[in-house]
Amino acid sequence: IACVASLKRWDLRHVEITDLFIGLTTAGILIICSGPSTSWVKIVLGCHPLTVLGMFSYSIYLIHNPMQHLLWHWLAKLNLDPTVDFFLLLLVGTPVICTISYVFFWVFERPFLQQSKQGRVTAAALERVTS
Repeated sequence: IACVASLKRWDLRHVEITDLFIGLTTAGILIICSGPSTSWVKIVLGCHPLTVLGMFSYSIYLIHNPMQHLLWHWLAKLNLDPTVDFFLLLLVGTPVICTISYVFFWVFERPFLQQSKQGRVTAAALERVTS
């Protein structure tokens, strides 16, 4: 939806319609996922590539905006057609951002996840140490 909206150069008058449609679609997917475990949506969302993507999705959230900004400025210097810019960001930028996010996950996020699994500090233990 966002791709189509970008290509058609929607102005701000259509944002509410797009947000409503995306919100209703997301709510529908969540309702379907809460049903029986044989739901086709659960099967699709539970496939291995998407679970791997979900593993480092927080890193994608943290990294995508600065990386997209850098890529956008680099493309702006090339003075290409806006449609070419869009497809380059989509086809080149997305894998670059995912790769950098995955490295970010392994270097920064994963060590803390492992550390929290090894020894969690309970509130009582923390209180004993600090008192």
